[in-house]
Amino acid sequence: MDNELHGLPETPDCRDLLTLLLQRNENLIAIPKLFFTSMCCLRVLDLHGTGIESLPSSLCRLICLGGLYLNSCINLVGLPTDIDALERLEGSHTQNQSGYVSSFVSWKSSVLTLIRPCNVQCLEIFIRNSSAWKDFFNRTSPAKEDLSFTFQFAVGYHSLTCFQILESFDDPSYNCLKFIDGKGTDHILKVLAKTHAFGLVKHKGVSRLSDFGIENMNDLFICSIEECNEIETIIDGTGITQSVLKRLRHLHIKNVLKLKSIWQGPVHAGSLTRLRTLTLVKCPRLENIFSNGIIQQLSKLEDLRVEECDEIQEIIMESENMG
Repeated sequence: MDNELHGLPETPDCRDLLTLLLQRNENLIAIPKLFFTSMCCLRVLDLHGTGIESLPSSLCRLICLGGLYLNSCINLVGLPTDIDALERLEGSHTQNQSGYVSSFVSWKSSVLTLIRPCNVQCLEIFIRNSSAWKDFFNRTSPAKEDLSFTFQFAVGYHSLTCFQILESFDDPSYNCLKFIDGKGTDHILKVLAKTHAFGLVKHKGVSRLSDFGIENMNDLFICSIEECNEIETIIDGTGITQSVLKRLRHLHIKNVLKLKSIWQGPVHAGSLTRLRTLTLVKCPRLENIFSNGIIQQLSKLEDLRVEECDEIQEIIMESENMG
């Protein structure tokens, strides 16, 4: 690892090798066709951060391989077509640089391949942009019930540290979706219903978090919204006949310049009853935080942080807003 490798031997005799670490060799752009031929015992192969553009067919001879790491292989355009032969490939529980497990992903712009989703225990994908994300779902077409594995999806990020922005995201069993520079809702809904930690950064085409459908947010524990300058309120309760965000524990809102309110319209009993932390930073149009209807639901609230929200006139509105 980190050895500035430019090349590898053609057919090394490594019959007893169990772990091969080649990560962060950015100048390594090709692996010889027969390189893996004599590595029948290999269990862990780490290639993350290399410059490889493809993987040789001899990879499929690694019948003992259980962990394959391809994080940040931004030039990689595909995997061998017969990779299904690697029946033990179920991911590794060894943490990578971001502290999460990775497995079975290849990506480059709009080219994405998900390998053997039925075997994945934890899937971590870093995708460059929203068009690549749409292409990924057009190719795999997963239904909500198919997402039985733990996942961390980050769209628009190149860094393995992106999940650190969700400060309270400390449980690796949570499903996390982080979206930057996206637009609209359709390409998010399939995953959101299974998501526990949801982050939006610089998102366009929505004026409320509830535009994503309250029925898709029943399992949210953590929500972070940053620099989404079309969002004017978090939840619009008009027409809603049930409790909303009843499992949400942490809500972080930062640099949302048009935000005027946290909630508009009726508040149904059970909404936000588990909220512990509310953070509001640099929301210059926000004039009040809680209606009476909301404050009656917040028996678990422990931490309210408000910074640089200069137009705030009331913490609790006098008008009643209970549904």
